[in-house]
Amino acid sequence: MISRATAGSSVLDSVVPTVRFHVADASGALGQALSEAVGMLLDAGLVRAAGRAAPPNLVHTVGEVHGPLADAPGARRVHTLDRVTLRPTGQLAPSRQWLHRQRPRTSGCSAVLTHGRMAGRLVVEAALMPGERVYCLPVLPAPAVPPGAQRGPWVTAARLDARLRLGVPPGVRVVIGSSSGGGRAAVGDWAGALRRLGRRDLLVIDVPEDGTSYPTCRSSQSWPLLLEAADLFVAAGRELTAASAAVSSLGLGIPVVTVTTDSAAELVTSGRDGRVVAPRVDAIVDAVVCTLDVAWRPGRAAVALGPAQRTHNLAGDLLSIYEETLTAPVSTGWRAR
Repeated sequence: MISRATAGSSVLDSVVPTVRFHVADASGALGQALSEAVGMLLDAGLVRAAGRAAPPNLVHTVGEVHGPLADAPGARRVHTLDRVTLRPTGQLAPSRQWLHRQRPRTSGCSAVLTHGRMAGRLVVEAALMPGERVYCLPVLPAPAVPPGAQRGPWVTAARLDARLRLGVPPGVRVVIGSSSGGGRAAVGDWAGALRRLGRRDLLVIDVPEDGTSYPTCRSSQSWPLLLEAADLFVAAGRELTAASAAVSSLGLGIPVVTVTTDSAAELVTSGRDGRVVAPRVDAIVDAVVCTLDVAWRPGRAAVALGPAQRTHNLAGDLLSIYEETLTAPVSTGWRAR
């Protein structure tokens, strides 16, 4: 449990600020993670939930929250972006439509939170928010690695069982990830392109963007089962999302092939734990084939934080941001172009 002792000395020790927390319905894993982190701060007594009788000290919105927020005069505002949608040309720049939607949400904010350094840089470059008011937190897993899950260079009984339940024959490598075959925001139907190679030693499983389940697998197989069976994960998004299934994959030592327009690009070191390629279907296919056909010698897997530790770290980050937001002088003179 986070406490004032673990959080360190606080300028707000004598005053417990009140917070009103709004989460967009479509915020998914990001909204869940932040809700749990705020809940930890509430349980520790470091912040209080704002009641209806008095205005809050701080309003924190997550994702594309709809409706007016003018019911909190004088409150400082913190906004968390759930994604940065990029231009369809493959440029690392926010789309004009996305910027148009976000300007009203970020206008008047004391702080804007992104998950990922690249997303934070693009927010500043697009003049959506000045750099001193942008906070970059780690990209979150979507969903988190199940407690106790671990992978190694050896073949485990759990891995054999997972492959059996998925109907994977011996010697076949399993590639999982989301493609745009179902209309999702990916660079193209790389999964279909891999299947058209006609390789019998390759099974491609297209999973939903949130990684929760694969509906066309028998019994709607779960994300933990797919992770246990996977040999490679493909992250091919056309937007920088705050949460990525690639985080869970890397934490278990599963190599990741990602494109430069996906949040996972800043997490992967080419040649060590995967490959980063141009946002094109042919580049993805070549990287997958190369990774599976060569003698892959990945580096040591990243340490996968458990859900409790990740929530604790996120709560600590939020507390620091809240404190800075509430104690900083009111900013003036900023005009988004």
